[in-house]
Amino acid sequence: MSEDPPAKLGGNALAAEQARLARFFQTIGKHRKALDLAIEENFGGRLGPAEWRSAFQSAEPHDANRTMVVTGDHSAVLNAYVEILKASAGSACFPTVALTPSRSSRRSSPTAG
Repeated sequence: MSEDPPAKLGGNALAAEQARLARFFQTIGKHRKALDLAIEENFGGRLGPAEWRSAFQSAEPHDANRTMVVTGDHSAVLNAYVEILKASAGSACFPTVALTPSRSSRRSSPTAG
């Protein structure tokens, strides 16, 4: 069931908000491909926990570079997801949804004890 956007959001503002969210999704795709490329080029396309741990804990500069590329691309993917969540939570395009109850709502709840 979809709801119409709130009346206070004009057509231009709605389009701008939708474009902003679309850019975050494009960013995820770009950085996901970069992450796959980093794993392919630096770890032969397969990266398991033991190989990651060994390279990450290594004192060798080459291993530091290999892990930093993968870590950077992974962080970029996660950051884009976080930005989508933040934008969606504060967006007039979507109804506000509380992910966790606030302290005031717990105090006023009849079941709060």
